[in-house]
Amino acid sequence: MKAIVTLACSMMFSILCVAQPKQKSVVESDVSHNYKRAVRESFYKELNNLSGLEEGYHGFIDVGYTFGVGDYQFNRFEINSTHGYQFNPHIFLGGGLGLHFMPEYDTPDMNIALDHRKKQLDIPVYGNIRWTIINNKVTPFIDGKIGHYITHQGGLCASIAIGCRISVYNSQAINFSIGYSHENLEFESFDHFTSHYSMDYKRSKRKLGAEGISLKISYDF
Repeated sequence: MKAIVTLACSMMFSILCVAQPKQKSVVESDVSHNYKRAVRESFYKELNNLSGLEEGYHGFIDVGYTFGVGDYQFNRFEINSTHGYQFNPHIFLGGGLGLHFMPEYDTPDMNIALDHRKKQLDIPVYGNIRWTIINNKVTPFIDGKIGHYITHQGGLCASIAIGCRISVYNSQAINFSIGYSHENLEFESFDHFTSHYSMDYKRSKRKLGAEGISLKISYDF
């Protein structure tokens, strides 16, 4: 009987010794699986957040150069600051203010320029809507602005652009765009008339439409 009890104890001890590593292996396997899953989920969450287009405040600072086209071809440099609200990953609404550095302009190839404009700084105030087409690290967008100049008796200003947004960190990104702009600016115009003794000129002011193709780079946050 004593031998039977001793044999039974030996068998139970052997079973426990074999089972313990297996149990430990199962525990280690579960921990490893959970850890890998957490790392994977964290990675994909961070990857998805690279677009940074979450609901809330959003801002842009852009610089650009416009090449004049149409009847009044004069180039100009501009800086714009835009701030507003990102409603979802695709729609942004806001407004802003610009600094547009306008060069001196005279109608080309004329002894006396028909239209003249002094070199000056013009400031537009505008509303802005932007549609980000896909919510990804690299995404195309369409941007539209419309507003009014508050300096030098300027008028309507409007632009439409297409571009590409490249996320760099969280909500921050670099944007590149090309667009078309239209601006109503005040010019000095000279009209001539003939008197009894000579041809004379009179000067008046009028608003003329200046069009251009704009290239811009911007930083958004």
